[in-house]
Amino acid sequence: MLKIYIPNKIPGLPMLPFLLGGGETNDKLFQRIPEHDYKGIFELSTTTQSCDVYLVPHEYAYMHKYQRELNEWILEAKTAGKPLLISAYQDSTAKIDIGDAFVLRPSSFKSSMSARDIIMPAYVEDLGLYKDLFFTKGKRPKVGFVGYAGFKSKKRWLKYFIKNYLLLRGFRRDGIYFRRAALRYLQKNPYIDLRTKIRTQFSGNLTTIELPVADVRREYIDTILNTDFTLSPRGDGNYSLRFFETLSLGRIPIFIDTDAPLPLESRIPYDEFIVRVPWDDLHSVGERVQTFFDSKTTDELQEVSRQARSIFETYLYMPAFLKQVLTKETFQL
Repeated sequence: MLKIYIPNKIPGLPMLPFLLGGGETNDKLFQRIPEHDYKGIFELSTTTQSCDVYLVPHEYAYMHKYQRELNEWILEAKTAGKPLLISAYQDSTAKIDIGDAFVLRPSSFKSSMSARDIIMPAYVEDLGLYKDLFFTKGKRPKVGFVGYAGFKSKKRWLKYFIKNYLLLRGFRRDGIYFRRAALRYLQKNPYIDLRTKIRTQFSGNLTTIELPVADVRREYIDTILNTDFTLSPRGDGNYSLRFFETLSLGRIPIFIDTDAPLPLESRIPYDEFIVRVPWDDLHSVGERVQTFFDSKTTDELQEVSRQARSIFETYLYMPAFLKQVLTKETFQL
């Protein structure tokens, strides 16, 4: 088991979610994993000399206000000759260049990743833990989407238009651009049974949710369970919580590939249980879903469902992911 040294936390700052005793509350919905699921993943070391890895105890996003403390930790790890591990669970795709530090992050671009970037899944609850995930194949592929893809005002739309049609280009556009474009193409395809509920605000945060939490949660989960495929484009960061939640429920994500790396890609045969759509071939989304659906019998689709669920449990549920990557081999470049 990997031995990790954790320096004293900065008073008042939340600790990393996977550190025991660091489960402070936040305003993010449906991302609270039971603390006991993180037990037994690594061993705490009391000294830098006896550890395998030196772990910064707070998210990188907090540390710009505490540069002195961060520099002290960097120096301490370097003096001890130990790999430094930083968690950057944030939407930003900006390069994080801190010497030889390894960086856990969900959001990056393949074309600009560092060899020391470790792509992580989102912190999502295991939505399928107590669900009946069985489903049968219908005549047409059912595609679902419940989420933020509309605007509350003309001002919000204008801001979106200027940013995504005039300022940004290619795969660097906002996630809502890819959501809206993919939905338009799916709506035009008469073969697709599209089931949507469009929100005008992000519904995964207490500060922006529009409806009662229980109602939003039930509608979101029911839509995934009652469809074969879930549209899962990026959000503000170059990753999707919905992608992992869909896998946890044994359903097939439609992954809009915006130069987005996926966790443990060298180990996981993603294309066996997802529909991958390149960002610059978005008009083919319906045809790609149709091809995947038509190529499978009911039994084969059920096997895809079981595979998706198994991969989530084994590799992509955050505690399981950490067991996979917090090994000595990960930190030997």
